Amino acid sequence: IVNEPPEAHRPVVEIPTRSKLSCLSWNKHTKNHIASSDYEGTVFVWDVDTQKSVMEYEEHEKRVWSVDFSRIEPSMLVSGSDDCKVKIWCTRQESSAMNIDMKANICCVKYNPGSSTHIA
Repeated sequence: IVNEPPEAHRPVVEIPTRSKLSCLSWNKHTKNHIASSDYEGTVFVWDVDTQKSVMEYEEHEKRVWSVDFSRIEPSMLVSGSDDCKVKIWCTRQESSAMNIDMKANICCVKYNPGSSTHIA
């Protein structure tokens, strides 16, 4: 790295966002899709090729700390927020597919790598 020219370390794509991001998750099947969560409580799905959002979910009431795409089902993702909610999203729907109310802030969510129905 030290011996490479400085221009070799530039990003391939830059996508401007409205708010500070808290987490990113790459879709393992749809290679040009990446999900982000932000401090405003929004979950986005971005098309990296066009540098535009393809889905925008604004159902969380507080900061979203974590987002994760399912490795098994590419249209499914999960998010966790300071509003004490875990939300399951399907990119084929405009609103959340499921809502799980918890008793504490959710700092991290993750799909089981071998299942599209189990999350931690």
